[in-house]
Order: sequence, then structure tokens, then C-alpha cells
Amino acid sequence: MLRKLHLQMTAFCTLFTGGILLALSLLCLLAASHSVRETSYASFSKELSLLLTNLQGQSWLSHQWLGQMQEEHHLNIYLYNNGEPLYYELLHPHGEDISLSRQALEYARECLGLDIFQESKGQRILHEEFPLQDCYASVGYLELNGGRLGFVVLYPLETQLRQLSLLRLSILAADLIALALLGLFAWFFTGHLLRPIAISREKQAHFIASASHELRSPLNVMLSGLESMEKSDTASDRHHFASIILQEGQRMKGLISDMLLLASSDSHSLAIHRTALQPDELLLSCFESYEGLAARQNIRLLLALPQEPLPDCLWDGDCIRQVLSILLDNALSYTPEGGRVRISLAPSGRGRLLLGVADTGPGIPPKEREQIFARFYRSDQARVDKSHFGLGLATARELVAAHQGRIWAAEDPTGEYSGAVFYVELPFKQSKTPLQATGH
Repeated sequence: MLRKLHLQMTAFCTLFTGGILLALSLLCLLAASHSVRETSYASFSKELSLLLTNLQGQSWLSHQWLGQMQEEHHLNIYLYNNGEPLYYELLHPHGEDISLSRQALEYARECLGLDIFQESKGQRILHEEFPLQDCYASVGYLELNGGRLGFVVLYPLETQLRQLSLLRLSILAADLIALALLGLFAWFFTGHLLRPIAISREKQAHFIASASHELRSPLNVMLSGLESMEKSDTASDRHHFASIILQEGQRMKGLISDMLLLASSDSHSLAIHRTALQPDELLLSCFESYEGLAARQNIRLLLALPQEPLPDCLWDGDCIRQVLSILLDNALSYTPEGGRVRISLAPSGRGRLLLGVADTGPGIPPKEREQIFARFYRSDQARVDKSHFGLGLATARELVAAHQGRIWAAEDPTGEYSGAVFYVELPFKQSKTPLQATGH
């Protein structure tokens, strides 16, 4: 589907821009052709004026002089002395030239009312210029040495036609090259525009496939437990299977809750209710909640708070507590017995606070520190742990982003904690008066 859309968008962009290019090219061709014709006609007028000036200055005409005039001025000259052709066969041996001269004479007589063979008085020189087939023509006469010298001058347009043909071919070639480049550009440009959609579709398909797989696992366990309960004879067995079903139901509930939260974030409808709260009290509450679990796993849980008092922060307490719970769950899950987990809080400057969770577990390879925030991604060390679906860190990043903060994995600068180290940087605003819960 996307490939078909890609082809359609490429064709549309190419045809649309190609149409504009063609229209502009036609306008340029018309303007250039007009300029070439004007230049050619101006050249004809100039050559004709020089010829007539030279004819008026001649006391007698020779074959050599006329041949030289024709060659220098690129003209075909037909002269008539008192109505009789002069040097006719010598100067104009080609029948086509003779035919054009006759056409020029007929056109001047019938359309312009100028007949160089009829006597007229009052004008020493008279001539008319007009286009004729592939040449410019001038028909007229001048009084010379007491007689009338009629003339037909043809100015062939081979040079102009060659220029126009070359101009058309050049513009056509340029248009074809430009059209090919436009098509190539449109292909890559529309591909660049559609790439986020393709990536989004791929992620969506991966998300659905992963979610289906993760939901199927607890569901199969629950169905299997129900079948076993029906077949069990003792109350202790039924209680055992019921506890398994309840546990898997809770896992499924948590997974669905995370998926709904991520869906709300994707649709930009994630509701954040900010209230004024003390960040150190929030961390202390999370510390107390996980202190017992850490003790049962023989893991030392530490809390590092700043000495100076901190201002109230406008945070959604439940969301930040969920972020800390995700980080602490991961830390306690992957830290071996006898290890340590530290929760820290410190100002980071620019009106922000830095929350940190560090452990002495296996750690995260540098190349995976960005990938771990992808949905349903689990590192190799965590793939055997069925209590994690790979949505925790993705959920934490969305909740932190909703607070205009950021979360990332790094190394402990002190070197005391060689495992995973997560930092959460959040902005805070000092509140002078208690604030009511507000949507954001």
C-alpha cells in the first residue's frame, strides 16, 4: 500500500512540477523566438538600407559589384531596369529563387498596391518589406540616372531557422533532463516523507505482535489453571491453582495498564495532574515501600538526599512514583544477593532536579542504553525473567516526557555502582501557595 502511495505521490509531484516547468519553458521559448525574429528582421532592415544606399551611389552596375553585394549582405537581389530584368540568368540560375521573386512581386502588387513596372511620379524611392515563406522580402523602385530601377530583395532565413531549431531542441533537452531530475527528486522526497509512516506502521505491527504474544502467555496459564482446578479433588490443589490464576491475572492487568498508558501517550491524551509536593518525601515513600523487598532478597537499599531543603515541585506524584517503582523493580530484579541499590536526589541546576537509581547488577552494555527504552525490548540478561514484559522503561520515558523531563541510562561517575544506572531529570517550580490538582 505504501509503495503504491509512493508511486502515486511521485507521479503527481513530477507531473505537477513538470507542467509548471513546461509552461515556463513555452513562455521562455516564445520570448526567445520573438527576440530572434526581431533581431533577424533588424539585420534585414540594416542590410537593405546599406544596399539601397550603395545602389543610389552607383553610376553604373556590374556583375562583380552585384555578386559582391549579395555575398557580403547575404541577400538575393533581382533588378529591373525600366521593367526589364537586369543580369537575370547570370545572377539567379536557380528556379526556386525566381519563383520567390515572382511571388514577392505578386504579393506587393495585389496586397500592397505596389507595382514596380507601372510608371508613377512624385517619389524618387519607394519600397515595402514583408515576410514571405522562409525569407524576408523587399519590393520597390528608385529613380536612378533618369530611369527607374526596380528591385526585389530576398533575405533568406536559414540562419534564423537554424537558431530557432537549436533553441527548441535545447529547451526540449533541458526540459527532459529537468523532468528526469524532478522525478528522481520526487521519488526520494516522497520516500523521505513516507518513511516515518512506514516506520510507524512497522512499529505498530511489532507492538501488536509483541502485545499479542505477551497477553497470550498469562492467558494460557490461566486457562490451564482453570482446567486443572476442575479436575482437582482437594481444596489445597484448588487453592494453589487459584493463586496461580490470580497471579497471572495481576500480570495481565499490569500489562494492559501499561499498554493503555502508552496508547494515551501516542494519542497525546495522557493526563498529568500536577500538585505541589516535596520531592524528598516522595523518594522517602518509595524507599520505605521497597525496603522490605530488598531485605528479603538480601540487597542493601540506600537513599541519598541533599542536605539543603528543596522547594515544592509541581509534579504528578502518582506518575513519578510509578517511574521510580519501574526503576526500583528492575534494579532489585537484576541485582544479585549481597548487592546494593541506591536511590539519589540532587539539584542539577537550571531549575531541575536529578533523580537516580543505581545498582550493582550485570549492567547494560553501552550499545543497548538507548534501545532499552523501546517497547517490548528486553536485554539478553532479562529475557528469562517472565515478570517483565519490556514495557516498563518505555512507560517511564513517556511519563517523564509528559513532565518535560528526560530519562537516560549511564555509568556511575564514582565507580561504586558497576551495574545499571538510570537518571531522571525533571523541572520544578516553587509554589508560594498550595495548588489544587489541575490537568495538563
